[in-house]
Amino acid sequence: MISTGAIAVMVRVFVDNLPPMPTATGLAVGAATICVATGVALRGAKTGATVQNLCMLVKLSAIAAMAVVGLLVASPAPAAAASTGAAVAAPGDLAAGMIHAVLPVLFACGGWQMLCYVAPQVRDPQRTLPRAIVVGILGVVLTYLAINAAYVRVLGIEGLAADPKFAGEMARRP
Repeated sequence: MISTGAIAVMVRVFVDNLPPMPTATGLAVGAATICVATGVALRGAKTGATVQNLCMLVKLSAIAAMAVVGLLVASPAPAAAASTGAAVAAPGDLAAGMIHAVLPVLFACGGWQMLCYVAPQVRDPQRTLPRAIVVGILGVVLTYLAINAAYVRVLGIEGLAADPKFAGEMARRP
């Protein structure tokens, strides 16, 4: 139940980030995505690892390119004016914002149990898995720090707060 719910949420995020389309088309794209991913998984761990590694390479290349351009090439955001006071969010807005903020964290923490699924297929898991965990965590932390520093430099805090799809806005900036 948990894994199928996570798959549904991930496919929903995927479809929501595609160009706008009719609801029926979005559902068909989502269903096709699940079928393709299931087909890859059924072909075995080696095939799944190859596809996952290729997707990760494409994603990390795009993130690295955005971080490098954001930190070294793009024009920085203008300095923000001093704030006269903090805006107070309505309780409903605050709760919705907290849910949106914690959802990715829950997915990150939820990934740990997936390690149990792959451990039997890993050679020398006592040595390999701890190394993979440490290298993976360090890689994720460095990636997040680099791209977030680029976001803040190019868009500023106000720009990040104003646009929920700030990564696309940053990609469009000169």
